[in-house]
Amino acid sequence: MKTHNFTHTLLLLMIISCVMALTGCSSKKDDSSAPIETVPVELNLSDVCQKLLDGNVFQDTLSEIDSSYSQMLMNISADEYTTAIIYTGSGATAERLAVFEAADSSLAQALKDKCTTHVTEQTEAYAGYLPEEVDKLNHAIIKVYDKYVILCVAQDYDKALKIISEDFQ
Repeated sequence: MKTHNFTHTLLLLMIISCVMALTGCSSKKDDSSAPIETVPVELNLSDVCQKLLDGNVFQDTLSEIDSSYSQMLMNISADEYTTAIIYTGSGATAERLAVFEAADSSLAQALKDKCTTHVTEQTEAYAGYLPEEVDKLNHAIIKVYDKYVILCVAQDYDKALKIISEDFQ
């Protein structure tokens, strides 16, 4: 009988030790209730564009167009962004550079979707009359970083991606 009680007591002590080891013996503080501090991301859209324009990634000479043409050109209305800078080629290439700042990150995701649709439509259009431009469109870069969206269709898409990655991480 004493052996039986001793075994139960020993077993109970082992269980208690395991429970304590798993729950209460950690010195790590639980920070899950602490507020998460986010740092707003600020990008200078002109600087991002200039880096790409200076980076020799485009075959065509791109010209800046008034952002009010975003509706006609890309089916993106002016109320979908707070700021936009758009460069487009001569039409002889599919090359384009568009950088948008949205009011917040959820609106930036919607802009990304619009850019993706634009690239798909351009791919279909160029396939019919300038099929050599389709490769550029197939490698179009569309990145979202917080409230910013960039669309870049370039001859040297690998180099363009490297330049973009410096700002859009």
